[in-house]
This record gives sequence, C-alpha cells and structure tokens, in this order.
Amino acid sequence: FHPQYEQPKTLKLAILDPATFYLGISALEQVQETSPEYANNKALLKFDKEVEQALLLANSDTKEAVKRADFMSKVPSESSTARGSHMTVEIGSNTKISRKFDGDDTLQDVVNWLGAHASIIPSNLQSGEWHLVDRNHPE
Repeated sequence: FHPQYEQPKTLKLAILDPATFYLGISALEQVQETSPEYANNKALLKFDKEVEQALLLANSDTKEAVKRADFMSKVPSESSTARGSHMTVEIGSNTKISRKFDGDDTLQDVVNWLGAHASIIPSNLQSGEWHLVDRNHPE
C-alpha cells in the first residue's frame, strides 16, 4: 500500500500478491475461530453497543421513558448521611453512574436504580444474560 498524496487519508493498493493475500485472510479467519481474546473482545464490543443504544433510547422513546420513571419511583431517596455507601457502576466501557445508598437499602433498590437508567438492565440481570460484578475485590 502507498499513500495517495492527493488524498492523504487514503492508501492505494499498488501490487496484489494473491498467495500472500490468501495467507493473510486465512490467518485472520483462524484467529476469529480459535482466539479467546478475539471472542471476548467481540462480545465486549457487542455489549457496549447494546448498552449505548439502551441508554440513548429514552431520548426518543416515550415507552422507555415511562419504564424508567417507574423504576425510579421504586428507588429510595439518596442517602444524605455519612453512614451511606457510595456506589459507582460501570455500564459497559463508556458509562459510569454513581450515588449513595443507605445501609438498609437492598440489592433490589440498586437494580431499580439501574433500571431508571435503562429499563433493559433489570431484565437482563434477572435472566442471567448480564451480571453485576464487584470489581473492588479480586475474583
């Protein structure tokens, strides 16, 4: 490949060696089929895209906004005392949300709070498709 000087962000294929091209494609296909890292990264990209779409949905979907409001109505008020625990949740690779919870708030309260951000979160957690992971402690 050689740069196109009239179009600096474009590469032009000058010579194609079919044997080398075939070997390269074969190597990429093998990585796709056998590499756990490839599979994990592909799954993470899919998850991030799904999460991003879910988070943006309330901006354009009235039904989603109503579902989120229903979840939010079930969330206790945020702790204003020093006894509460601060929680930060990473939703995908690009979004973090935070708030304080009182010591007597339940996991269901946390799930409802997550549902107030995207209504698919509680159902995906309940079905086992998604998981809450405590990243403060080693596995």
